[in-house]
Amino acid sequence: MSVEKAVFFAESALDDTRRTFDEIEKTTMHPYIKYQKARILQMIQQSGYVAEDFSSDQINAFKEAIWIIKTNPQFNIIQQTKSYASVLWLLGYQLIQIDETNNRLEAEKYFEDSKEAFENLKIRDKEYYQCVSHMARNCLEIYKLTKKVPYLRQSRRLCELLRQDRNKYDGTT
Repeated sequence: MSVEKAVFFAESALDDTRRTFDEIEKTTMHPYIKYQKARILQMIQQSGYVAEDFSSDQINAFKEAIWIIKTNPQFNIIQQTKSYASVLWLLGYQLIQIDETNNRLEAEKYFEDSKEAFENLKIRDKEYYQCVSHMARNCLEIYKLTKKVPYLRQSRRLCELLRQDRNKYDGTT
């Protein structure tokens, strides 16, 4: 497939995605819809064929999903699921891709909440270790930017946890 065709298909997918989610979001406020919107936009962005930067759309969709889960009694139960923990760390990861100090500090809050949610569920799987790994790296970057030692200590604690549990996950984390 030529680059021109790939760009055309990626831009077409982006337009279709936006149109479809606009229609769906008019009929429901289920957080899963917001989450899927964020994930699909993320995949289109990562394809590299779309020049437009719509990371703020992705971040807003993740934040809306979390807000709905936290504020709507109908969806509060989702806070006790692995899906919720995953949404939190994926939002943190998306925020650190922007690489601004404020985003890194905000991301830290989402990583902490995600790690706590995984631990409350007693889940230590690949996603948990990805969360911990990104959190450790983010803490180190915050330390480099702010020189605040607690972030360095937190990064070391998380790296030690990863080292101790290195046989519990594959090398992709």
